[in-house]
Amino acid sequence: MRTGAPWGAVELTNTTNTYSSSQRPNLSCDPALDSGRSRADYLAQYFNTSCFSAPGTGIFGNAARNVGFGPGFVGIDASVTKRWALTERYGLLFRTDVYNVPNRPNFASPASVRGRGDFGRVNSTIGTGRLIQMSVRFEF
Repeated sequence: MRTGAPWGAVELTNTTNTYSSSQRPNLSCDPALDSGRSRADYLAQYFNTSCFSAPGTGIFGNAARNVGFGPGFVGIDASVTKRWALTERYGLLFRTDVYNVPNRPNFASPASVRGRGDFGRVNSTIGTGRLIQMSVRFEF
């Protein structure tokens, strides 16, 4: 288990006439929203996008580099192994590995480019769904 990665908002177009690839917007309030919302609301708008506004031409925005943290990650993996001794020299090993046991979706950080249509939306997941792998090994 881990907390989400830090994220920060940037402008779609840099108007500061510098050699930087991005420009930060102005931040007027705390962008954190209520955590008791439904998952659909949470994915549609991860943070309050109205707290961000465009700075004037040639002006640097006041938003910090890291404004908040993205969704956390929960990864529970398990393994079950059984070995049978067939003779003193030979054995049989059966192994099952299960990745993402609860089959929980782990969401990526929200889109953080102000000016794009998906600003503030969570668009993708990290990792895969439940994955089960079984193997048999003959030992000699």
